[in-house]
Amino acid sequence: MLEDTSPPASHRPPDGEIDRRMEEPGLAGVAEGVALLASARVPTSHGEFRVFSYRSTEALDGLNGHAPPEHLACVLGQGDHDAATLVRVHSECATGDLLGSLRCDCGEQLGASLRLIAEEGAGILVYLRSHEGRGIGLARKFRAYQLQDDGADTVDANLTLGLPADGRSYGVAAAILADLGVRSVRLLTNNLDKAAGLLEHGIDVAERIPLQVAPNAENIRYLLTKRDRLGHLLDGLDGAAAAVADEASTDEDTFAERDIHRKQTAAVASDEASADEAVALGETNADAAASNSDLAGLQTAGAPATGTRR
Repeated sequence: MLEDTSPPASHRPPDGEIDRRMEEPGLAGVAEGVALLASARVPTSHGEFRVFSYRSTEALDGLNGHAPPEHLACVLGQGDHDAATLVRVHSECATGDLLGSLRCDCGEQLGASLRLIAEEGAGILVYLRSHEGRGIGLARKFRAYQLQDDGADTVDANLTLGLPADGRSYGVAAAILADLGVRSVRLLTNNLDKAAGLLEHGIDVAERIPLQVAPNAENIRYLLTKRDRLGHLLDGLDGAAAAVADEASTDEDTFAERDIHRKQTAAVASDEASADEAVALGETNADAAASNSDLAGLQTAGAPATGTRR
């Protein structure tokens, strides 16, 4: 358990304290490992959050080999210092969070987390900026997507690229929570490794709250891989996979029927075109015959009679 050096129970370091930390380089966060940079009020469709910007004080953060990014802690309401706080530790996913990609469930989980925190009236969403593609970065994730489109699952795609199946760590998240005075959490996650990562860094996980969203045809294999190979606790996927397969089969049957109809229509059109060509050819031949007859008549009328001298 971390030493009790936490700020007030509101989970909100006062603005004066933030300013003091920024002005004095020796004062980073209350918890070791992170520096509090700034905060601001951010009204959203889910409610008004106080958003804190943090940076890891480690030389490198994540697998990308870049300078540490700024992480976010989105705080809603007044926390109860004696009770476990509702918390979502969310891994950055540009494709899911920003573009609404159907290849994963990340964007829907982000929205669901904010909604649940709003319904609770208090809670924290920690947004970790170095976790793209389970820690491999955006460009590498796109390369993994290409392998997935060729048949690999998300684990094998990473491994084929020489990257870990999951390279994330949760020490920064734990340090941010500690800086906000959080000792115990009710964690919104399906991932037991995430809970273990917080526990490893001194944050008690009093409860795990499932955060499952409806699968779709694009992400069902991704979700099955998370369940079967990464140990995520996801219910009802087999039935969903069967439904997706049935729908795909129906779509294939419908496509086949449409293809047969298209070919039949094309054949009928071809027959009709052939008939039209035959009629047109007949008319052309008749016209040619008439023209030849007229020409013969003209030639006969213009020819001199037999034996007649000019």
